[in-house]
Amino acid sequence: MKNAYTSLTLIALVIAAMLIPVNLSSRAHASARDVEAQAVPGDLDTTFGNGGKVTTPFPGFTAAGGFATAAQPDGKVVVAAEISSDNAEDFGLVRYNSNGSLDTSFGSGGFVTTDFFGFRDYARAVAIQQDGKLLAGGSCQKSANTDSTDFGIARYNANGSVDGAFGAGGKLSLDMANGSLDSLKTILVQSDGRIVLVGLTQNGPAGIGLARLNQNGSLDTSFGSSGKVNFPGINPFAAALAAGSRILVAGEIGFTSNVASGDFGMARFNADGSLDTNFGNAGLVATDFFGHTDIADAMAFQPDGKIVLAGLARNSNNTASEDFALARYSSEGALDPEFGSGGKVTTDFSGGRDRALSVVILSGQRIVAGGQVEGQSRDFALACYQPNGVLDPAFGASGRVITGFGGSSAVINSMLASADARTFVAAGTAFPSVALARYIALQEQASFSLVFDQSTVAGERGTKVRVFVLITHLGGFTGNVTITPPDSSGIGVIVKPADAIATTDSSVKFKLKIKAGASIGPHQLTFTGKDDSGRVATATVTVVVQ
Repeated sequence: MKNAYTSLTLIALVIAAMLIPVNLSSRAHASARDVEAQAVPGDLDTTFGNGGKVTTPFPGFTAAGGFATAAQPDGKVVVAAEISSDNAEDFGLVRYNSNGSLDTSFGSGGFVTTDFFGFRDYARAVAIQQDGKLLAGGSCQKSANTDSTDFGIARYNANGSVDGAFGAGGKLSLDMANGSLDSLKTILVQSDGRIVLVGLTQNGPAGIGLARLNQNGSLDTSFGSSGKVNFPGINPFAAALAAGSRILVAGEIGFTSNVASGDFGMARFNADGSLDTNFGNAGLVATDFFGHTDIADAMAFQPDGKIVLAGLARNSNNTASEDFALARYSSEGALDPEFGSGGKVTTDFSGGRDRALSVVILSGQRIVAGGQVEGQSRDFALACYQPNGVLDPAFGASGRVITGFGGSSAVINSMLASADARTFVAAGTAFPSVALARYIALQEQASFSLVFDQSTVAGERGTKVRVFVLITHLGGFTGNVTITPPDSSGIGVIVKPADAIATTDSSVKFKLKIKAGASIGPHQLTFTGKDDSGRVATATVTVVVQ
């Protein structure tokens, strides 16, 4: 009877042990890297700026807003800003270190200002050349006549000083169509160093203005008509270089003063500036959402070549009823039926005016659109979509994130994904300052995982049992993992060896000495592993003392 009783007790204890949850992998570390590891997609990256956010007033100016961003190879971020005061409106550039602090080696304490003719200048674009020089562009007003506005572009050395070898003393104004009202929106740098300018020109019918410059700022006369192209009918907001040095431009097509007009529009141009009639419908694409005004503000290419546009769709004649709108196309301009409903998606935040002004592709072909949401205040707004266009429930609150800046009117105008795809920066305005926020794009992945060769072991008092901690190296990681055993003396089980073991092997052996006075029953022992970068994983074994 005694042996039968003992056997039944052991079976019960083993069953009970199997019902106890076993934690095979967790992260419980508190360094800056650990904070990122514990954060989830859509969280602010608290290692950046002040809790994930940065606001930067521009010295000597009463207001500043960030409109475009560019990332340097060293991780520094350059923001092109519109800056203004009572008597000046100029180009502004500000450069940040990778942690969000000002790069005081750039310009004057991190800032650069540029005036063209003493009138109103607006910076809307920034690009970095292969040699590290910076290009900033927008519009420059030549006289007191506000219609006398040209494309304005300036080039700077890596330290923020003006590059005198470009244009006239580092600056260039370009009249696109005989006194028209011109506004540069995007700067594209070709692989051969030539510079493509894309913007709005309003000489008669408004439309796309294209120009291509040689590296010194002179017009490339092999492009279009003496270096320029004017194409009416699309108000451009975004542009990118497509395969073969072709130029893809997106914006609002068919726009008029009628609130029920205007659709997402695209046009593609060949490398010589001619319209590429193989794209879309004879070179053009138009996409309507609800029969009212739709505007494409931003563009991104997926790794598979598909084109994503983001902007707004108005769902009624009421100008306050605007939602985030996205559409995805094949590389040749056909709507992608695998995305959303027939290639289109809309997202409402507040029931009011929501507008996506930037879009970025994250790992796994997830799409993040960023812009502005109008509730009681205007705030940074983000929406993250899975590849099929459905909101990503793992991002923020059911796919959406809203970030306030203390009641300031805030809007995202540009976004950049980090080189390692783990974070992305959103830049724009939190009036009256340039504003940035950095968000977690992917949860930090462990470089290894731990598990025991058996989740439950049993042993009688006065005996020893052997266990193996199995180490799986992930993502090409081959470094040391240090396994630290727990202090289990309180339950009468001694782990041998008691000291931590560092290894690159795939397993570590420990012996568990069960003392004569050990407590009968199941006990959980958790072993901790840490790599040389401080990333942590744990594994738990249940020891049943008989």
